[in-house]
Amino acid sequence: MIRNFRSGYGNRLLCLLLLLFTIGSKSFAVQSSTAALWEAAAQAYAVQDYAGAIRAYDSLRIAGWESAALYYNLGTCYFRQEDLANSMLFLERGRRLAPRDQDILQQLAVVRKQLPDQIADPTVNGWLFYTRYPGMLWSSQWWGIVTLVALWLAMTGLALWQLAAQVRQRRWGFFSGIFFLVVTVLFGWAAARSAEQQLTQDIAIVMEAEVPLRVGADSRSPEQRMLHAGTTVFIEDKIGDWLQVSLGNGEEGWLPENALTRI
Repeated sequence: MIRNFRSGYGNRLLCLLLLLFTIGSKSFAVQSSTAALWEAAAQAYAVQDYAGAIRAYDSLRIAGWESAALYYNLGTCYFRQEDLANSMLFLERGRRLAPRDQDILQQLAVVRKQLPDQIADPTVNGWLFYTRYPGMLWSSQWWGIVTLVALWLAMTGLALWQLAAQVRQRRWGFFSGIFFLVVTVLFGWAAARSAEQQLTQDIAIVMEAEVPLRVGADSRSPEQRMLHAGTTVFIEDKIGDWLQVSLGNGEEGWLPENALTRI
């Protein structure tokens, strides 16, 4: 199942912005063209023309359109074509924009079951994983929002500490203000880290049919294991054309950069 043009918060918001901040016939032409491509992709998908649907969705992507729904649809179409690597790539890009989207998470689970490399999903490690990759829990925008809320609560508590007439209220204001200041710092760090990870793209998908994970950054280095198309890796370091990566199960090694595509 794919999503239509108006499904998802991101699409509705973008449509609203297009209507509010663009003027004249040009804005309506852009909107009409986008809707036409989306409809063409949906019609192609309905008759199982997955290649045609991918071409239409790719036209939107190349034109600069980006949304979780678009990436979800692309990932679903590639899955129907049994192209697991591209399916994982676009579904992970969708999750980057909407980390809690249940449709994307469920489709990712379906695709993972078909992968040759059955490596544990690192998210099962819970908060240990999310402290390193907070963007996989919430987007940087949501982290920013909760940071502002925590800051407002902190300022309210400290104002109560300074202005309240009763000692009990002042004590409560002081401790709540300090608590929410700490929360503000933590959430602010998570927002900054999420934004940084969106820019650095330190998560990637193996695109080669088969590639050896090596001990060192050299083609003559001993092989640790073989990795196959669709496997998710986490980029740790880079030397020349080689990337040090870790897997969901904690294994580490080196892969040639051209074997991967960053999400």
